[in-house]
Amino acid sequence: MGGKWWLWYLLIFFFAAPAFSQDTIYLDKKGRWLDSKENAFRYCTRVDLAEDNIEVKVYNLGDTLLYLHHFSYFVDDPKKCIVNGVSSIFYADGQLSDTYMNVKGKKEGEYRRFYRNGELKYLCHFENNRREGQLEMYYPNGSLWRTEEFRKGRSQGGHVYNAAGNEIEFYPSERIVGFPGGVDALALFMKEHVHYPLEASAQKVEGRVLVQLTFDQRGRIVEYHVLPQSTENYYLRKEAIRFVEEDLMKTEWEPAVQFGEFKKIRFVLPIAFKIPNLKASK
Repeated sequence: MGGKWWLWYLLIFFFAAPAFSQDTIYLDKKGRWLDSKENAFRYCTRVDLAEDNIEVKVYNLGDTLLYLHHFSYFVDDPKKCIVNGVSSIFYADGQLSDTYMNVKGKKEGEYRRFYRNGELKYLCHFENNRREGQLEMYYPNGSLWRTEEFRKGRSQGGHVYNAAGNEIEFYPSERIVGFPGGVDALALFMKEHVHYPLEASAQKVEGRVLVQLTFDQRGRIVEYHVLPQSTENYYLRKEAIRFVEEDLMKTEWEPAVQFGEFKKIRFVLPIAFKIPNLKASK
């Protein structure tokens, strides 16, 4: 009788094991699956815990754990994957950096970020993938850094404190780099300072020059590159570069902010050139 039970146990283990088998999948920079390690940027392991609960751990090629996600649907096209469950982000030493919940591909509930020493840095709530309610941030010693109120993903303002506990001028915890006065002011600035080259007029050429701007933590342009997708016309490129160097780099933009901290960031600015309408200008 004992031998039969032992055989039965082995059969159960044999058939149950594939349900929790671990697959290694190599990924490119966009998270797409590759057939082999060659040209891989990262790799992940997949464990099917249940029919709609797939645990995926993402590593760099040095075997450092970067992310842990749960999916209800996980395929080779990252745009079709559906995160569903707890997600975690890790520091290089394995310490937990971020943790949050997903429901059918959208953030829902608490989002927490931690310092390397494990102290809470950032706490907010999500509803339907948008921040909602009060956001809190703390310094490494636990003292309050900021409180900020959100409604349907939009900041309603709040309070910011320095490390000594004194309130300072408020700035939002999330912000893309911005031209002084906003998008309309930037459009007007470009209209006044970008000039269609006379040499290009003889060629009757139009086009766009895409300039990648690099901003420092104070919102200053410290570097720029003309992207290869830009028009190849020499005169249009020359005028775009002149505009950036002589006009745009003299302005100080509102610096980008992520998780309450000022960040270096890159921003692509399209500069469009159209043949002037001489009749309209008369």
